[in-house]
Amino acid sequence: MLIGLTGGIGSGKTTVSDLFAELGIKIIDTDVISQNLTAASGSAISLILENFGPQSIALDGSMDRKFMRTKVFNSSNERKKLESILHPLIREEAKRQIQNLDGPYSILAVPLMNKDSSWIRICDRILLVDCPKEEQIRRVELRNGLGPT
Repeated sequence: MLIGLTGGIGSGKTTVSDLFAELGIKIIDTDVISQNLTAASGSAISLILENFGPQSIALDGSMDRKFMRTKVFNSSNERKKLESILHPLIREEAKRQIQNLDGPYSILAVPLMNKDSSWIRICDRILLVDCPKEEQIRRVELRNGLGPT
């Protein structure tokens, strides 16, 4: 059985995922997959470089997250371009990992899974993590080293 784990930013998905992992449940986390794809020597790096130029790559060879955040938050076209690079690679790796599952159930962590998401069709059940908006804001500020908004 494949359980889809989802929720908004700062809702506690990672905490819930970590609790399941402590119980020996296999976790496939699309955020982790994305981080690996955009790390130095990750399989998305050459496509990011080709599409966004040398300024998109940090000195260590990974995707320059600060540069890309600014670029994609200011332009939906740029966001869609980055998504068109990353999403197929994330999906391919997640499917590869799903094929290798061997427990009674596993968790597929996808930050934004909605009723129209193709991810929802491959999950047997969906677990939505939620918390009050104030708690989400506090967690994101703490995680990202931001001050109150």
